[in-house]
Order: sequence, then C-alpha cells, then structure tokens
Amino acid sequence: ELGMTTVLNPSPLEEGTDLGDLSYVDMLFINETEAKIMLGKPTDEDLDMFEAARAIRERYHTPNVIITLGGDGSMAVTEEGEWETAVYPADCIDQCGAGDGFLSAFIWCLTQGKNMKDAMTWASRYAAYVVSHEGTAGVYPTMKQLDEFFK
Repeated sequence: ELGMTTVLNPSPLEEGTDLGDLSYVDMLFINETEAKIMLGKPTDEDLDMFEAARAIRERYHTPNVIITLGGDGSMAVTEEGEWETAVYPADCIDQCGAGDGFLSAFIWCLTQGKNMKDAMTWASRYAAYVVSHEGTAGVYPTMKQLDEFFK
C-alpha cells in the first residue's frame, strides 16, 4: 500500500509452520529445508526446487521466491523469470552467516539498480567470501576485501 518492496526471510521455520497468505510479500527468501516445510513435505524428501518454488508462489500468493541451495548456489521463480545462479568456488570453512550475507548482498544490489538475477549472482559471490572465513562477527567484507577475494 505504501509502494515499498517487502522482503521476508522466515528463517528458521519449524515443521508444521503455516505462514498463511503472503500476498503482501514481494520477495520470499528461503532455503531448501524451509521450502519443504512450507509445502508440508518431509525435510529428507528430494524435491525439484523449481517445482517447489512454483508451488510456494501459488500456495502463498507471493510473486518472487528465491531459494538458497547451500553449496549448489541458489535459484528463483519470479515475475522476471526462472533461473539458477552459478556457484562460486570457495574453500568452505564455516557456513554461519552465509544465508544472511546472501540476503543482505542481494538487497544491497537492488538498491544499486541491479535486477534480481544479477543481484543473486553477485550475492552468490558474496556468500562464497563469507563461507571461506570463520565466524560471523567481523566477517562481512568491505568492497576492497571482496575485490581482493575475487581476483
């Protein structure tokens, strides 16, 4: 109603959680496990994540679903289309903060005028930096640190 973009990351979700109508959410960010919970599926079940994202869009009435896939990157089913992002090579030391870093980097990219696909690609690079370092406090990089890392 106010013309703002609304982003939701309902993490962590407990099994049996029903988020109800999310038509007020412009972009929903979840991981694979959360996608399964939102669809009432066992968390150890293999799912086609594109089909899952389409089902989540329909069930929860949210137009853009972005699913992080850990070491396999991320994918999206959106109003702009459907795609997967590349995985950037990194020596994974600690996964803590990777999802939050990805989301933050994605949002920053949108504020810089990038489209969702380009924002996800850049956020994947950012997450690669995060997982290649231990801990979360003080790990989120500056642009200079990112430039050095990507060289």
